[in-house]
Amino acid sequence: MIRARQQVLIASGIGLIILIAVIALVVSNAISSGSTQDTTNIYLNIPVSLTEDGTPIVGSANATVTLVEFLDYSCYQCAEYQAVINTFIEEYVATGRARLEIRILAGLDPAGSAVAARTALCAAEQNAFLQMNSELLRMQQRYGQNAFTADHIRSAGGRLGLDLESLSLCTQNTALFSSVVRETVDLALALNVQTMPSLLLRYGKSTPVWLFENGLILTGQIPLDVLRQAIEMAPVTP
Repeated sequence: MIRARQQVLIASGIGLIILIAVIALVVSNAISSGSTQDTTNIYLNIPVSLTEDGTPIVGSANATVTLVEFLDYSCYQCAEYQAVINTFIEEYVATGRARLEIRILAGLDPAGSAVAARTALCAAEQNAFLQMNSELLRMQQRYGQNAFTADHIRSAGGRLGLDLESLSLCTQNTALFSSVVRETVDLALALNVQTMPSLLLRYGKSTPVWLFENGLILTGQIPLDVLRQAIEMAPVTP
């Protein structure tokens, strides 16, 4: 009798473990699929151009206010914050109310950050900057310090339907885009950017300015409601 009970308990335990594993797999797949689909929908038909120094800028040229984001693809907080950025893109960039200027730094991980920066800018040459930007941040969340290997980047390029040979050659060119990153480093130093992500506003073609609340500069992961308020209060003309 005792042995029979033990067998029942063991069987029940195994069944419970299998059930939990199946549920976790289903939920994980659902989340992954939903995230990819949502991102694809958000990014559809949004123009991406380059600033004079080669930095990607997303949205209509007619928008008079720009959210300037400083990020490093090795920054986990930047990856966490992407959900807020996606909502901002959906509400303001896709509707033409604002633009998003993504300033890429590459200092947190001397190897990985630089590779990721080149990968994002190389993807821009294939009209897939926003998509690759999102892929790189997801890779950071999933793989951490091992995110930006050649295999992971190739997989990301494949998912986006890029020319993988051109992407590989481009990302291996260490001299390519070095001036773009250097310009961003110089701007970050001039603005005293010390945390990532850092978000500032640019009105027209003016120098970016910090957001304030109660007289204090806002840094790090600024709440979406604060960004909304800043955009809504921005002047219609620069």
